[in-house]
Amino acid sequence: MSNHRKFPSAVKAVLLASAMVCASLASPVQAAVDMFIKVTTIDGASVDKQFGLQKASDVLAFSWGVSSDGKSAIFNDFSWTQYLESATPKYFLGVANGTIFDSVTFNVRSAGAKPLVFLTMTFDDVLLTSLTMGGSGGEDRLTTNQSLRPLTKITMVYTPQKNDGSAGDKITAIWDLKGGKVNAFSGDPEALFGLFLAGPQAMNLSGLPVTVGQPVPEPQTWAMFGLGLAGLAAWRRRQRMAPAALAA
Repeated sequence: MSNHRKFPSAVKAVLLASAMVCASLASPVQAAVDMFIKVTTIDGASVDKQFGLQKASDVLAFSWGVSSDGKSAIFNDFSWTQYLESATPKYFLGVANGTIFDSVTFNVRSAGAKPLVFLTMTFDDVLLTSLTMGGSGGEDRLTTNQSLRPLTKITMVYTPQKNDGSAGDKITAIWDLKGGKVNAFSGDPEALFGLFLAGPQAMNLSGLPVTVGQPVPEPQTWAMFGLGLAGLAAWRRRQRMAPAALAA
């Protein structure tokens, strides 16, 4: 009888341990992201419910960045890896012909119960600069590597995700490649001031939104920019405190 009494407890212990293991294995999945790219006039083969309708292509990896020589911004080509699919022959012709495409849109979406597109990059007047392919007989699917170069404008939109899964206020940066200047820079003043304090090092894959859209970071430029943001933040705080002061 004692064995019968202990057996349910043992089962419970096994189930609990299994649940804990599953939870630990699920964490990396929840932290994963989905990435998509769409070149105008080129149909991709994504079967995603959201971006498949836009005929985008699934992206496996990407690379992009910007640097400064102290006088001007230097932009790297945007490079990405995807599976060999229906868009590949058109990429090939685009590179070979030097075709200028109207725009290319790159989206990154969080996974999980409440997926959110938290990063969107749009490139205007785009030249496809390279296409490389390779593989071996042991691979299930072949992959291709592409790169592009925008000629007129880069737009970056970052949308933070709140704890409840909803979207926060968008932060947008637009860079005019021809004029070499910022066309637009929007967002909550207090949030932007915090990003300003972080300085140029704030630009990385987990915080791409702001520093891409800044001109050459000369000290006086940063100072004026910071004072402006600080003023906006102070004004907002005064606006919030005004009703309380009147009530007192």
